[in-house]
Amino acid sequence: MSSQSIREVTPLRPFVAEASIRTQEQIERDVSLPSQRALDLHPQRDAVTCISSLPPELLAEIFMDYARQVYNKKRGKYPRPSSLMWIQVTHVCRHWRQVALSFPDLWTLLVLESPSWTEQMLIRSKMAPLVIEVDLRHLTLQLMETANKAFKHISRVRELRLTTSQRAAGKAMALLIGPAPLLESLALSETLFTTVTSHSATADLFSGQTPNLRKVTLESCEIMWPSSLLANLIHLDISHLKLSFRPSLSQLLTSLDRMPALRRCTLKDALPVLPENVMSVSSVPTEE
Repeated sequence: MSSQSIREVTPLRPFVAEASIRTQEQIERDVSLPSQRALDLHPQRDAVTCISSLPPELLAEIFMDYARQVYNKKRGKYPRPSSLMWIQVTHVCRHWRQVALSFPDLWTLLVLESPSWTEQMLIRSKMAPLVIEVDLRHLTLQLMETANKAFKHISRVRELRLTTSQRAAGKAMALLIGPAPLLESLALSETLFTTVTSHSATADLFSGQTPNLRKVTLESCEIMWPSSLLANLIHLDISHLKLSFRPSLSQLLTSLDRMPALRRCTLKDALPVLPENVMSVSSVPTEE
């Protein structure tokens, strides 16, 4: 190639950049026009911004990370600030909204703040596995309506965290009656407002069908030690059991035998109470 040809090709990159700047400037001027034409140009203006060059999959992952941060930040607070704040990203521009609506996993973190939003998230999540966190300690008719909508999809739930009070425990357990084939993590907690008692939390839950359950956390809940919930776990955390609900040594050992892959086991105020005259576990008679 001759030196003349090189001189002719070299200025191409600055020319393209200059043309791009002129295009963006023109769009900005046109957008300022009070007309339908201006409204039609907004997507074009958004398209030439740097963030619009991100692949939709990467942008969706950024939205998902933001949604998780908001979701986790609000946990454990009451009254709970809205965990739907992240939905504001769908109001930034048409492109962002289209990306968000086409990414089902983004809509799987259910907090059950309202019946209408819960229904929308169930629709937008399509058939993606769900994560549900619900606090029934301050039970209202609207919250119960929302919970009923969500738990009709119990077969899609992968993670469930449920907190209830002694007063609402019966209604809470009634939500957990269908099979949960995708459930991997379960946390049940009962906050006791009046007398020290526990609710039968593990009896007949999920119709006994939780084949993928690997993590269970129970607080102040009665344990049915032969329950199918206490099998094949890798993480078990049980705390604050009333004395009458604690297992015998034989029941505890039998349950642990059903968890050969168990990696972490935390039992706080949940161990068997040994007779006063027993000095070591080896001297405790086993049940036939």
